[in-house]
Amino acid sequence: MGDNDVNRRLRLLSLDGGGIRGLSSLIVLSDFMKRVNRSRLGEDQIEPWQFFDLIGGTSTGGLLAMMLGRLRMSVEECLSCWADLSKKIFQPKRSKYNPLKAVSFLKADGRFDAEILEAGIKDIIRKKLSQPYILANEKIPTNLEEVLLWGQAEDSCKVFVCAVKGEDTRAVFLRSYDNQNQSDHYSADFKIWEACRATSAATTFFDPFERTSQGVRQMFVDGAFAYNNSVSRVFQEAIDLWGDRETLLISIGTGNKPDSPMVGSVKTLFKKIVDIVLATEMEDREFQENHSTLVEAGLFYRFNVPGMAQVGIEKYEKLGEISAVTKSYLSEPDTNRRMKLCVEKSS
Repeated sequence: MGDNDVNRRLRLLSLDGGGIRGLSSLIVLSDFMKRVNRSRLGEDQIEPWQFFDLIGGTSTGGLLAMMLGRLRMSVEECLSCWADLSKKIFQPKRSKYNPLKAVSFLKADGRFDAEILEAGIKDIIRKKLSQPYILANEKIPTNLEEVLLWGQAEDSCKVFVCAVKGEDTRAVFLRSYDNQNQSDHYSADFKIWEACRATSAATTFFDPFERTSQGVRQMFVDGAFAYNNSVSRVFQEAIDLWGDRETLLISIGTGNKPDSPMVGSVKTLFKKIVDIVLATEMEDREFQENHSTLVEAGLFYRFNVPGMAQVGIEKYEKLGEISAVTKSYLSEPDTNRRMKLCVEKSS
């Protein structure tokens, strides 16, 4: 990171899941970083991987966390990649569902082609990691797709994503670092692209992600069913890593109203999808209630565009609408006031 002063506040970022609505999170983050950089000139301008100590997320938020933190992408690079990737991956692989086909919750048919998602993720990784300075302190494999999640310099921005194990539906956290206070049986041999694929395997949208480790088959699905809002996990990871050091925590959401019902073979999952959206906001409320001292000290900020969740997480044609609504939200006096205070607390 660019600022290694151990006496300053920790800076933590939590990113919600939300499919295409991840664009909203990036626009909010872009606004924040522009404010951070207003007093910096030229080469002194910094990106999220130089600013935050830890970035955590789930599903879309997990993929963005990897791009911003582990791949050291700028917000502008992420904005460009996100629009391009979204248009590629959210193309239905068939015209309609078969309502007579019975499927289990974890094996619900994916509406979109997971191979296109994987190819898109790998393409982003290859292009970014081909830049020499990105892996300056790491051992570089010939095939950039083989770069492991672990391997960063100790002072690098730390990243974790949440996924759910298909075998028992328990949450698993895939980390770019070693958390010595937690039992972690997965992170060490995960490749970057695998972690991205595991956290973004949104049930009903993409097929589960399967891999083999030490001869054992493993299956993962999108972490949204456990931690769509990863704020409490981000805070706990920071405590594990840095103890009671003073912290600024920023949480960025992707909307607060349920999506439209799904149809066909996955319509029985609708209640679970609604529960995810409701649980996301409940998690925020509970976190603020349980950490009132942090909130009252002005060290916790939640930015979440009202009504955004009415846009389906796969509706890439709504990118313009998402952008416009988010920018209007950022222009509101209360949002502007809180954003200004947040930047002040980060210094």
